[in-house]
Amino acid sequence: MHVGDLDGATSLKGKSGKWEAVVTVMIHDASHNPVANASVTATWSGSKSGTVTGTTGTNGTVSFATGAINGTSVTLTIVGVTHTSLGYGSGSNHDPDSDSNGTSITVNKP
Repeated sequence: MHVGDLDGATSLKGKSGKWEAVVTVMIHDASHNPVANASVTATWSGSKSGTVTGTTGTNGTVSFATGAINGTSVTLTIVGVTHTSLGYGSGSNHDPDSDSNGTSITVNKP
């Protein structure tokens, strides 16, 4: 399995100047089908730091949100994907819409 897409979205948080980034991670199997129940671990850097972990749903996606932050950008980097019956091959990570390199994505303040 591999990362098949990383998509970032942003929203402003009131008039405070703070904003939130949400990154959705799609996990695919070798045939590019969505993988459910994959555990995804990633790290935030930039305007947010820390490690996050989540599990993909039946559609093969999991989303990670920063919460309200200051700063100009934040980057999410995938550090591992595990599954009970599939192995992770980071060399196959890709992003069809080219807004990331398949392993990390930078989201800029709106």
